Order: sequence, then C-alpha cells, then structure tokens
Amino acid sequence: MEKDTGRRLVNQAWKEGRVTDAALSSTAGEFQAVSGQVERASLLRTYRRRLRRTPPGSPLHDQTYALVGFLKAFQETHLTMISVNPEAGGFDISLADSQARRILFWMQMF
Repeated sequence: MEKDTGRRLVNQAWKEGRVTDAALSSTAGEFQAVSGQVERASLLRTYRRRLRRTPPGSPLHDQTYALVGFLKAFQETHLTMISVNPEAGGFDISLADSQARRILFWMQMF
C-alpha cells in the first residue's frame, strides 16, 4: 500500500473515531504500510480461538472480544488487512472494506 493511501485512511478513521491518537501519529513520520485481502471466516476462527485462550478481563481479551464481535456482524466475505509499522516502533493492524476505501476496525498489536 502506498504511504499516502495509508496515511489518508488512518486520518479518515481518526476523524470517525475508529483509531486512537497514537495510531494517527504512527503515520505522521516514516512508516511502512502493507495490505492484503483476508477472509472474514478465517479471521473469525483464528480470533475465536485466541479469545478462548486469553484471561477474561485482560486488555488482550477485551480487544479480541471486540474484534470477534465486529467480525460476526460484518457481512462481506473479504476484508483488507492493513498493517502499519512506524519507524519509531510498534505495529498496528486495521481492517478495511474489501476495496480498502475505509478502515472499519483498528487494533494495536504492540
């Protein structure tokens, strides 16, 4: 994914309240953005498993619970997964519609 596209999508998602200030700042400087198509059903299987293996009440459990809820409610078969790796460190994952026009869900990985 081109940096300008990644920056625009994150900025739009920030304005809509879908990403945090930290996610917005991750695209302010140098960063890498990679995107690809993923199947909703595959993500749902993976994160349902993770949900069962994380302690209830932990931040990871809460974030995973929100992701599973999003995936259950999402109607399309495919999404675009966008990973943003800022030069300063860290790693964010966003899920966008299949055409990568709009970020629908964001999760900080580390």
